[in-house]
Amino acid sequence: MMKIVGWYTFEMMNEMKAQLRSSNFQLLDLMHHFTSGQKAFFGLMVHQGVDELRMCCGGAGYSQWSLLPEIFSCSSVFPTVEGDTVVMAQQNAKLLFHMVAQAAKGKKVGVDKITTTSFGYIDHLTELLSSKSDATCPVTFASLDHLEKALAVRAGQWLSHLGQ
Repeated sequence: MMKIVGWYTFEMMNEMKAQLRSSNFQLLDLMHHFTSGQKAFFGLMVHQGVDELRMCCGGAGYSQWSLLPEIFSCSSVFPTVEGDTVVMAQQNAKLLFHMVAQAAKGKKVGVDKITTTSFGYIDHLTELLSSKSDATCPVTFASLDHLEKALAVRAGQWLSHLGQ
């Protein structure tokens, strides 16, 4: 997951750099949204993963010979360096709530390729939340299109619940 999200962010960063050369700052807020969310989620995930690995190794996980204590001490700063993960998650949620408010006023959220790909589901929350799965067998149920729609429905449910 980290690799896919990292690749997507790298592609978006390249597009943003090209836009910045022509004094277009449209992707700046969106890039801040993505990177603050990634820092909050991935930093905490790495720290907790290393800690779990250390504990699973029993006494050897605490031995300096395993290097796990050193790795743990290096990863322990990830959740708090340059801002607590709670602050990063709040910054991440701020843009989502702004987009939901815009959609509630009838304004389109998905205005370009990146916002349509990432947040286009917000423009169709009512339709999305009333939709039913069209999976008829395990193959269609496991397809990426079905998974993407299921994740959009779940995100839409959270957004509609939080917006109340």
